[in-house]
Amino acid sequence: MGSNDDLPIVNFEALSLKHEQVPDRDDPTVKEVARQMVKHFSTVGFVYITNHGLTLEKVDAAFSAGDRFFTLESEVKRKYKKGERASQNGWDALERESVNRREKTPGDLKECFDIKDFLEDDFLWPVEVPNFKEHVLDLWKDTHELSLRVLSTVTIGMGLDPTTFDFAFKHTGKLEGNSALRYTYYPKADPTKVKPGQLRCGEHTDLGIITMLYQDELGGLEFLSAEGKYVPAVPIKGSICINIGNMMQKLTSDRLIAGRHRVVVSEKEVNYLNQPRRSLVYFMRPDLDAQIMCLDGSNKYVPIISGNYVKQKLNATYQY
Repeated sequence: MGSNDDLPIVNFEALSLKHEQVPDRDDPTVKEVARQMVKHFSTVGFVYITNHGLTLEKVDAAFSAGDRFFTLESEVKRKYKKGERASQNGWDALERESVNRREKTPGDLKECFDIKDFLEDDFLWPVEVPNFKEHVLDLWKDTHELSLRVLSTVTIGMGLDPTTFDFAFKHTGKLEGNSALRYTYYPKADPTKVKPGQLRCGEHTDLGIITMLYQDELGGLEFLSAEGKYVPAVPIKGSICINIGNMMQKLTSDRLIAGRHRVVVSEKEVNYLNQPRRSLVYFMRPDLDAQIMCLDGSNKYVPIISGNYVKQKLNATYQY
């Protein structure tokens, strides 16, 4: 899985955003896409999609807005610092988060800016960055629509009712919602200043249903293979990397598996470019009050409430 030829890649053209109406579920091309998606989600827990219809211009505009924010002075960024421990809105300073606290490693070598309450009037947008809000909302709307189409492939590929996941995303973008878009900024790599055991982002699985990732060309993301070895998720220009989260694994009683992953300082980043690595991540999580229980009725997992579960897990990742 170290080269593009070995990566799980699905041509998503049949369900591309270029199609205003989602094609019929019984369309043979759609069913084949669904088969491939479920195959990869049930073996390695992640997949790349290409020809998805979301334009590079929107992604690049959002990246540029994030770049301008993260290069602001720290005293300016502190105006947007997250408040409560499990907040999903605002800025995280370098090393504030550690997603793998069990290993007692140093805080992650990254900064983040999270946006959950996109549609609330009182959300604190960075006024120092022109058009920040516009670029974020532009990308989010298309990403959310695309994520719903990805979920439709899961229902088709698993033979589920097409409305299976409707209960979970009635309030996305509002206080009662739970999905969030994250800008992640990994500062320039200086191996002499990296602490023992420190990673860009420690190994972990994501909390939600699916995660949609836009990564830059530097690489560093690694997924745990079915053989138990970490392998590079090589950047593919114009693609979106999607992985399954913990709540989807619970809902499907382990039929779909949460892809374990981490971010390291890549060789390319250190030896060739020596520039910051950046990513844009959309965590698709069920609304705060959504109950997560096994869809097959097996009760393999104890039912949980989405908001409580996410709050508990996020509280455990932050340095105070």
